[in-house]
Amino acid sequence: MMAQLTSAQQTLLRRIASHAEPVTVTQLANESRLHPNSVRETLDALVHLGLVTCEQMPIKGRGRPALGYQSYTPADPAFPARMLAQVSHSMFTWLTDHVDDPRQAAHEMGRYWADDALAMMHVPDHSRMRPPKDFTLSGHLNKMRLFLTSLGFAAQPHPRIDTGLVLLGCPFGCTDESCPDSLALEMRTGMVERIIERTAGAMADAQIMVDVNHPLRCEIIFTVKGELARNEQQATDDAKDAKEPSTRAEAS
Repeated sequence: MMAQLTSAQQTLLRRIASHAEPVTVTQLANESRLHPNSVRETLDALVHLGLVTCEQMPIKGRGRPALGYQSYTPADPAFPARMLAQVSHSMFTWLTDHVDDPRQAAHEMGRYWADDALAMMHVPDHSRMRPPKDFTLSGHLNKMRLFLTSLGFAAQPHPRIDTGLVLLGCPFGCTDESCPDSLALEMRTGMVERIIERTAGAMADAQIMVDVNHPLRCEIIFTVKGELARNEQQATDDAKDAKEPSTRAEAS
């Protein structure tokens, strides 16, 4: 939701969050050097979104009681990423201290996490689906790339292979690119494996290769199989047959 706020809403939310006590429109207007009506309009939007609460302040002297505004929502846009890193670090530390095979545990957790992510984003299970006749693996990989990027893996098209992807990110506590957490990378591998199984397993085999010199970099190379492979081979043969008559005609 934070990403959907306007710059004015984000600024005012951070200002409210910096106060330990409820703050009034007058106070906010003075601090931000804005007209109270402008502040009030932005406040109304934040209250409507449920990011700010409004309560009546204690009456002081005569006049109408003032309204105080307070936020119970983290106002820092980096909060989700920071919290994920903290939770991941704590989890990996616990696995290292209490599990016989922490790498395998992290791998399996990644697979479970992938199932949840696919379900929450309403991605259909392709493991038993027959691809349509106009299906192309390269086109399907574009959708997979967007999904993997939404998880923080910084997925990019492979620079040399049409049916390949390159992952350059890992959001699970990998703050040090030169020495990322091995359990974080194992969890990423588990997630990627499961995502491939659920979204492309019926259409292609995949090889996941981690760059030993740059562990954050991971290549995924897909090879079509089954009916899709036969269809692609047939299309190649048809194109070759169509080209041969014209080649013979030119030669004659």
